[in-house]
Amino acid sequence: MQGSRLHGQILEALGAVAVELQHHSDALHCFRMLAQRAEALDAFDFRIQAKIGLGKCLHALGEPHSAWREAEDALRMARTQGATELQIEALLVLARINDDLPGHAQPGEALQHLDEALALALSIPGMHPPAHLHEARAHQVPDAFGVRHDARDQHAGLRGVEEGDGQVHDAR
Repeated sequence: MQGSRLHGQILEALGAVAVELQHHSDALHCFRMLAQRAEALDAFDFRIQAKIGLGKCLHALGEPHSAWREAEDALRMARTQGATELQIEALLVLARINDDLPGHAQPGEALQHLDEALALALSIPGMHPPAHLHEARAHQVPDAFGVRHDARDQHAGLRGVEEGDGQVHDAR
């Protein structure tokens, strides 16, 4: 069984369950074993899934730069292979990691990743974009526009708009 695709599928599933349970060290081990299995089988899908899983684990373990590299590699490989669903997964991981990369990521980059993931999901006939993709986008839109909410202000409303020149103009 160790040389089979089934073994790779089991490793991927075990890694995914470990991520869900927040047992990131165990998940990391599963995804590293999946990467080895992918090399032995010359299976591009397992290589990409391993990199996506490693990105998730490394991010959760406080290593955002390493996580970013794994997720970027996964996205590049998925694009090369035309693996649309794996591209979507890699883009979601990159969007999650984005906020934890001070000085690396550009403002609005997470939203760009999520928009690309949504466009890809909509390009698959019969596929409905997952709810978590819409939720992630909803959380990123205010960040892209620099919108913040002061919880102490119970009468929240648009008070001013900052334009490209850095000047705030009254919006009331």
